[in-house]
Formats: sequence, structure tokens, C-alpha cells
Amino acid sequence: MITAIAKMHRAIEGYEFTDDTYDNYILALRDTRLRLEQCAPGELVYQWVDALKNWLFIEVYKAQNIAKGLKPGLSEGAHIRLQSGGGFPYIALIPIVRQIPISLHDLANRRIRALAEMSNMIVNWGSEIYSCHKEIVRSNDHHDLIEIVGNAYGCNRQDALKIYIQMYEKIVKRFIELYEEVKLSSNDPVIGCYLDALIDYAGGGLYFTQKSPRYIFTDNDESQRYYIEEGFKRTPTETARDFDLIPSLAWWWHVGNERM
Repeated sequence: MITAIAKMHRAIEGYEFTDDTYDNYILALRDTRLRLEQCAPGELVYQWVDALKNWLFIEVYKAQNIAKGLKPGLSEGAHIRLQSGGGFPYIALIPIVRQIPISLHDLANRRIRALAEMSNMIVNWGSEIYSCHKEIVRSNDHHDLIEIVGNAYGCNRQDALKIYIQMYEKIVKRFIELYEEVKLSSNDPVIGCYLDALIDYAGGGLYFTQKSPRYIFTDNDESQRYYIEEGFKRTPTETARDFDLIPSLAWWWHVGNERM
């Protein structure tokens, strides 16, 4: 796995030439890079390249844990979930696909970076709410985040799911607070477009998980539907609880005017 990923890394770094003409993954990544070069400024393409490389790295890290039978704690598990699933490469595509001329200086702003991370985590954290029943029978690698929450709080899966949803809503609440703060403090329409696109990404990602057979049915069997409810609500479904911040995510609450 490490060898394959190292080759994929090089394929998107040195995309002008490859002598590996048989590996479909390498060829597909190289083709994607070539296409992006035609429609986006180089600095935004490099953002995508770095995001993709980081995603592949965390998957190796997760695979190592699974191979060793390791059970991650809450902070480590949250960090793996944040970085896994390919979300950040999608985040990096937002200004390219929507042609938003945002600068690297603005993308590096700590409040904007926090919002980008939270937008990604809203999808990643939220998707496990929809797929949790399927994962019970599908996976036993100890990296299911609801299981990790249950281990951290010493409770059964049903109670862990309630805590998990409350934690999710705490992340969403922080995203909304920081989003509104940045929107009010900036009159730059480019930043406004980018922030609105982050909301579209989060909402669209959750909508996809509600509709995709990947999340709501058992593998290869659409007769057994595990998730029924669809749509969104404007108010939390659970009573808010004051949880300790998860260390790997805590910095989101340490930027902005309402920082801790």
C-alpha cells in the first residue's frame, strides 16, 4: 500500500511524464492533474495536490492501526475521521470548480481554515449518523467513530449515538458562529462566495449520504434499508451538552472573537 501511494504521490507531482502506463490509479491521477492545470491557477492546483497527498497518507496511517489491531482514542479517531474519506481534496476543488478567485493568503487565514475544516467534518461526522446501522454488520476495524465515542464515555452504542449527535451539533453550532463572524467582519465578495460554497458543500454532502445506497443499504442488498428519515431541521434534535473539546479539533474554538 505504501509503495502504491508513493507512486501516486509522484504521479501528481511530476505529471508531465510517467513511464508507468499500466496502473490505472496513476494514470487517472495524472490525467486529473493535467485537466486541472488547464482550468485553474497553479497555486490552487497545488492546494488540491497537497490535500490529496495528505488524504492518502492518513489512509496509510489508518491501515497501520487496523493491521496492528489498535483502537484509537477519541482525539486520534476524530483526527483520522477528519482527514480520511477524501473530503479535503473536494474542499480544495471548491474555488476551482466555482471559479472563485480567492487568494492563498485568505485561504490560510485561521478563521477561514477552521471553517473549511469544519465544513469537511460536518460531512464526515454526519455521514456516520446515517451509516451507523450498516457499519455494525459491515465493519469491525474499531475505527467507527460512534464506537470510539462509546469507548471514550464507557457506554453502549445507543447512548454513544446520542452523545455523538450532540457532539456533531456542537461542531455545527461553532461553524455557524464563526461563519457569521467572518461574514460580518469582511466586505470582500470573494470571501463571501467561498464561505457560502463551504455551506453548500456541507449541506450537499449530508444530502448525498441521505440518498446514497452506499450509506443506507446493506452491501448489494437494497431490500434492507437501514435509514429512513430524510431532510434537515432548523433546531437541534438533542439537548445541548457541554462536552470537553476534543484535542485534535479544539483549535476551532480558539480562533475568532468568541475564542475560548
